[in-house]
Amino acid sequence: MLKLDVKVTDRGSLGGKPGYGLDRRLSQFIAEVNGARYRAARVATDVSRANVRRSRPLAPPRAGRYHGLKDAIRWRPIGAEPSAGVGLALQELNQKFPPWLVQEIGTGQRAVQHVGGSPNPVGRPTKGAAYVKTVKSQIGRRISPGLVFAAGGRYVPPGSGRNQQLFLRSQVKGAPVRFDRATRRSQPAIRISKEIRGQHFIKKGGQAGFREYRESVLAAARSQLKKRRT
Repeated sequence: MLKLDVKVTDRGSLGGKPGYGLDRRLSQFIAEVNGARYRAARVATDVSRANVRRSRPLAPPRAGRYHGLKDAIRWRPIGAEPSAGVGLALQELNQKFPPWLVQEIGTGQRAVQHVGGSPNPVGRPTKGAAYVKTVKSQIGRRISPGLVFAAGGRYVPPGSGRNQQLFLRSQVKGAPVRFDRATRRSQPAIRISKEIRGQHFIKKGGQAGFREYRESVLAAARSQLKKRRT
């Protein structure tokens, strides 16, 4: 949060009209700060998107699988003076890529979400509130028997490859049947053995955007609000 305490005595520049010079400089300062908000939002968006990494090859859509995380991230100017700032378009991100938090902090992790901007409708996060968000550990979780690991369209036994993706068993060449009638045995369940590591793209974007905003606001303050000789 940036807090500016301004104490200025200004008799003006046109016929000694009290406050005229100050009003003009304050208007210019506010205009520069508004411009800084848009620049900071662009910086935060670009940095967040640049830090999204794909750990596995792109796979066909299926229930529970989402694509387009980069495009779903957008920072924007929020609020109105004097509490205007820059914030993450959280509702849009939740709609377009619901599991974004898993990629942001990883599994088995917790994070604090601070809500800013305009008040939200009833039933949604309240302005100014902080919420603890938790992503459960995935180690030991059983994967649906209808899914198998594959690379290049061919079956990969669990634990025998890297960067493979989950596909529907029925769409993978060489995948064993779920139940072998000859042996009367089912395929063993696939269980997750490693946590997903967080990428922290939202955190990095927010930090970069704040640096841009802070530097621009301080530069505007020095330019427009510093004490001038009369």
